[in-house]
Formats: sequence, C-alpha cells, structure tokens
Amino acid sequence: MLGNLDIEAIRIPHSGWPERASVENVVFRVKVDGKVSVTHQSDSDAKTRHYQVYLDHWSKQATDVAFPPYWFKGNPAGYEILHWHMNVKRAIGIHVPKVVPPQLRQSGEEFFPNLSKK
Repeated sequence: MLGNLDIEAIRIPHSGWPERASVENVVFRVKVDGKVSVTHQSDSDAKTRHYQVYLDHWSKQATDVAFPPYWFKGNPAGYEILHWHMNVKRAIGIHVPKVVPPQLRQSGEEFFPNLSKK
C-alpha cells in the first residue's frame, strides 16, 4: 500500500512462451482507495493456463479497466482470460503496431490509438 494506492504484481509468462520463458513479464493491478482498479498486462502470453492458477486473486475484486496487449482482442482465448479468469469489466488493447493488424481493426474491439467503442 502506497498512500491510497494498493499495487499488486503477478508474474505471467511473456508472449511467445515457452520459447521466450527467459523474458520476464509482470502484470500490475493498481487499486485506488480500494474502489477503482486498473490492470496493465505488459506483454502477457494469451494462454489460459497462466491465469487459471490466479482465479482466487482476480475474483476478489473486478478490474474496472484492463490494458491487455492487442493480441488478446478478437481472440477467443484472450476474451476468456480477460472476462472469465481476470474479472475485467472493460479492456482496451495496447502495444498496437503502427500498421494495425486487419483482424484487430475488423474485430470492433477497443484499442489504442483507436477507441472505437466508447
């Protein structure tokens, strides 16, 4: 706890696991006044098994806004991770390449720099 911030950190393998197992990746959830929570997933791998072990942790409080890497968006496994395993209310994709992948653009999902849904 740092003032009115509660900062949690969980290691989730980096995208490309297991080939990139040597690259560290940490997911941060920050809660403000114990009410509003934001999660930054860094470059997390989108395999459900990495998140299933933390179901108790994520179920204790919903995440109001998560910032998953863009490969979670329009991906059934990514959707399952965000909404069933991580208890996320809203997710905005990040780390989008300058040339937005067509499948992401066509998905209708929210992402930076194009917040098309809200």
